[in-house]
Amino acid sequence: MRRILVMLVLVVLLAPQAASAASTAERAVLRSINAERASHGLRPLRLAAPLRRVAGRHSRFMARVRRLQHESADGTPATTRIRRAMRVRRAGETIAFAMDADSIVQEWMQSASHREILLSKQFRLVGIGVVAGTYDGYDVLYATADLGA
Repeated sequence: MRRILVMLVLVVLLAPQAASAASTAERAVLRSINAERASHGLRPLRLAAPLRRVAGRHSRFMARVRRLQHESADGTPATTRIRRAMRVRRAGETIAFAMDADSIVQEWMQSASHREILLSKQFRLVGIGVVAGTYDGYDVLYATADLGA
C-alpha cells in the first residue's frame, strides 16, 4: 500500500512539470513565429484552443510513429483534421522535428512552402503542439502548427 501511495505522489508531482515543459516549448515556438511575422510587418497569430488540441494530437502521433507526415493515422489530410476541430475558411499546417523550439521555426523559415504559410496575411489563428520524441536515436521535438483563417 505504501509503495502505491509513493508512486501516486510521484505521478502527481511530476505530471505538471511534464505538461509545463511542453507548454514552454509551444510558447517558444509561438514567440518565434510571431517574431518572424513582426519582422515582415504582419500581425501576430493568436492561439486557438481547438487548433492547439488537434496540433498536439498530431505531434503525439508523429512522435509515436517517428516520422513526419501531414496525414493522420487514418489517412485524414491536415486540412480536414483542422476543419473538424474548428470552423475556418482557410486551413494550413506546418510540421517539423528539431532539437529545440528555435530550430523548429528556423527549419520552417528555410522551407519556401512552410514560410509562405507562416507569413500569410490571411492566417490569424494558430494551434501549436510540441512533443518530445526520438528520431534515428536522437532526442527531438516533433512540432505541428495548425493555422486557420
